[in-house]
Formats: sequence, C-alpha cells, structure tokens
Amino acid sequence: MASTEPTRVLARAAEALALEDLLVRTAAADEAAFRSLYERTAGRLFAVCLRIARHRRLAEEILQESYLHVWQRAREFDPAHGAALAWMIAVARNHALDMIRLRMREDRPPDELTLEAANAIALDAIQAKFELSALGRCLGELGDGERHAIILAYRDGLNYDQLAVLLGVSVDTVKASIGRGLARLRDCMQPP
Repeated sequence: MASTEPTRVLARAAEALALEDLLVRTAAADEAAFRSLYERTAGRLFAVCLRIARHRRLAEEILQESYLHVWQRAREFDPAHGAALAWMIAVARNHALDMIRLRMREDRPPDELTLEAANAIALDAIQAKFELSALGRCLGELGDGERHAIILAYRDGLNYDQLAVLLGVSVDTVKASIGRGLARLRDCMQPP
C-alpha cells in the first residue's frame, strides 16, 4: 500500500505538468490544446460552478463563460505563481461569484434551489458533516441565526447582501450575526 503513494504523487505531478503545457499552448491560440484542456478539467470546474450556483443550468452557463475567459486570458497564467488547474478554478470561481452577485443585484426573488439551501433540512445536512469535529461542536453552540449565516457564507461564498436577501433580514443584521458567531467560534476553537 505504501508503494502506491509515490506512484500517485508522480501521476498528479505529471497531470499538473500536462495541464500547464496545455494552458501555455492555449495562450498561443492552439485550439486542439484548448479542447484537451477542456476535456481534462471540465468536470472539476463544473463542480466548482455548481457548488456556487446551486442550479445546474446556471452552473453550465457559468462553466461555458469561464472557459471563454480561460481562452481569452490564458496569456495571464504564470506557472511560477501556481498550478494551471488552480488558476482555472480561480477563474471559474470568480466568474461564478460575479454572476451570482449580478443576479442578486437584479432584485429577482431567489430561485427554488437557493431557498432550499436556506431551509432547516439543508442546514441540518450540512451540520451533520461536522458533528464529530471540534468545529461541529462549536457550531452547535451557536444560535440558529449565527450558525445559518456562517454556513451559507463560508460554504456557498455568499456575501452580506446575498445573505440578507436569502435570509430576509437587513445587511446590518447579517453582519452582526456573522461577527458574533465568528467571535464565539474563535473562543470555542482555542485550546484551554
């Protein structure tokens, strides 16, 4: 079993180098390299988009636009500053957050999936993942409002304005809930 770990590390390193090469070739307008880059990374980038958008059609739209950004901005990638996949994930994540913020500014009511994320059952499922950890214990000590706002902010990347719309409270209330909750989490997580 221990002998497979170096093999995995080498395979990950080889994949990282291959992605870097494809991204550099994409910067030179190599369409075949871009196609291969898409085939190798679309699943991972789609997962990022879906996690933020929480709606399949919107995530697909964000993914398509993210790859357009990758194509247009591939020259900005610098291997000295990080891995190709990390750069692409950052492009997709930033674009997804921008799209969500834009939709929130349009003053449209939240869609069903957004409301689902705000309901107690979804919150319980998230909390179940943390039950055995210290963070879970500390989250359990928070009030419902504080815990809910913190989980939605950190899990889904929502900002204060988005949380206010989603939770039906003022931005100041969201800021206060998150501030109090984070202070209590810090106190709880610090060793005695």
